[in-house]
Amino acid sequence: MFNLVDRDDDFQREVPRLAWRLKLTVLQTLLAFDDERLKLRQLARRISTLADVMPAIAEPARSISSIVAALLEHPKNPKLERVATVIGSTHDGRGHAILAGLQGASSPGWPSDLDPERDLGLQGVTVLRSRRDVRDQVFSRLVVPGTLRFAVRPLAYDLLHGGRAREVVVAAYRGEHIHIPEPLTLPRDKTFSAARGPRRPPVLVTDGTPDEPLDKWANDSFWEGIRAQHPDVTPTSDRDMPVSARFVLFADASGAFLPEDGTVVEVSDLLECGESLALDTDHMPRKAVSDLDERDLVLLRLSGSGHYLDEVADALMAREGRPQLRSDATEWKSLLYAALKQHGEGVVARALREHGGRLRSASYLWVWAGDAVIAPQTYDTFRRLVEALSQLVTSRSPPDPEAYAKEKWEQMELVKDYHRRAGGDIRTALLERVKTLLAERTRIETVASIDLPGVESGRMGLLRVSAVDARSIRVPFSRLFHIHPVKVD
Repeated sequence: MFNLVDRDDDFQREVPRLAWRLKLTVLQTLLAFDDERLKLRQLARRISTLADVMPAIAEPARSISSIVAALLEHPKNPKLERVATVIGSTHDGRGHAILAGLQGASSPGWPSDLDPERDLGLQGVTVLRSRRDVRDQVFSRLVVPGTLRFAVRPLAYDLLHGGRAREVVVAAYRGEHIHIPEPLTLPRDKTFSAARGPRRPPVLVTDGTPDEPLDKWANDSFWEGIRAQHPDVTPTSDRDMPVSARFVLFADASGAFLPEDGTVVEVSDLLECGESLALDTDHMPRKAVSDLDERDLVLLRLSGSGHYLDEVADALMAREGRPQLRSDATEWKSLLYAALKQHGEGVVARALREHGGRLRSASYLWVWAGDAVIAPQTYDTFRRLVEALSQLVTSRSPPDPEAYAKEKWEQMELVKDYHRRAGGDIRTALLERVKTLLAERTRIETVASIDLPGVESGRMGLLRVSAVDARSIRVPFSRLFHIHPVKVD
């Protein structure tokens, strides 16, 4: 079926996606096959409906319908029987775990409300979906009910090679294509030889199997489909520079582009692990976007676009009679952008160095010209930059470059001060909200709102991370932190 459709056609590509989901649901689940949460009947019916207008897949669709009908008629799950036998053979008090997070997004066959004792008849079993579920736990036995080819790599390495379980058992059907990632090793050294360690038992990995192209395509197309829902990457202005970003999917069927090299406030440990709330209000726990995991809780704006810190700071400026402060302070950026467009970054960088300025890379000039940063790191660098720009763009150069640089620097310092004040207000409101949630024993499954009194743009929220795109793309800076609705197949 994978080779019988045009996978570049939006309509036809639904067929292999449905087939892939049905296949993984059957292979990975431990539930009875007639459990309505698996939606096997609905998946097969949808494939049959598509086959009515796509004659090429009529025969495979009939085969799928027959297989699903047989599974529904005999719903007893043989993989569950074997797993129950394995778990029942160990009684050392450490408990058992089953890895349900076999894909970076939600894993087919493992509904979010699955209870191992109620639904599977397994007592003392922990279901692991992300690194957050693992924490500092160790187990007698870890059961992996399928391939780890598309599992989140840090999670897979931690469970397999981090001493989390005395024994790891892979529960798979014959012909299921098992992939076990090898542990990371140190590079070979010609001077010092590695210490001899215990011999590791060989792991049989089935590669080059016919279904691998489908698995890889389905995994890749999941994120391609999400990216295609947000094709608008048009800059809003000359200063709206492109940056590398990852798309982060949230549990409430929304998502946002976050800067790949940036950080976000992440409070899951603070809220769920009972960590001390006696925090310095000048600091909040932050996490790199590239390190975000499923079930992390991040702080973002719930409406509008842009970073919440800028919006709250702008509201403070307007309240104190300085609504134009940010645009006045960063007026020089348009001069830098004009010089870059007219002369190129190499000429501007050379001019800056000729005026005594220090610049590690000419690419920093584009960063300064955009909205990602307010100003260069030091006043001396900024003053010399203004001097260089005055000679490169004579038609727009200020009459007194030194006085102009001093005025703009002081304005930018004021903007930074407003940012610090806004950050304090946000942290205080966030801490109070977290304390309330803890006191109420509230568990955040999708999103919880946080309002800043007196600040119109202060409506923010704690959002539960569902998945993070492993691939970064270039988007305009203005597209960052803007929450979009997402349709997930």
